[in-house]
Amino acid sequence: MARVDISLNGRSYPIACDDGQEDRVREVAAYVDSKITEIRTMAPAATDQHLLVMAGLMIADELLDTSGEMERLRQNPASAANGVSSVENEAAVADALGRLAGRLEDLAGQLTVPAAGEAKG
Repeated sequence: MARVDISLNGRSYPIACDDGQEDRVREVAAYVDSKITEIRTMAPAATDQHLLVMAGLMIADELLDTSGEMERLRQNPASAANGVSSVENEAAVADALGRLAGRLEDLAGQLTVPAAGEAKG
């Protein structure tokens, strides 16, 4: 069993992983950290706990969108290559990114940050 030290939001965490998976764990941690950084720019007063929860939600949202798209392509493989131009693909990607950005802004707006002196929960 290997051990990797990762950094999320400036904090170090030791993580156990299978031998040979160290680079993958670092890659995944860097992706999670990039999401935390993205959220922190939208909600700079968010607690570490809020940042981790929001990052988890963002990544789960991406996963569900990707899973849904893969299922759609499995059910209709012709749409993956035939009859869909690259311009249409780019427009669809831009639209999906716009929707995701809107959802992220909505989620960031719903963050409740405790007032000074208020207990964190």
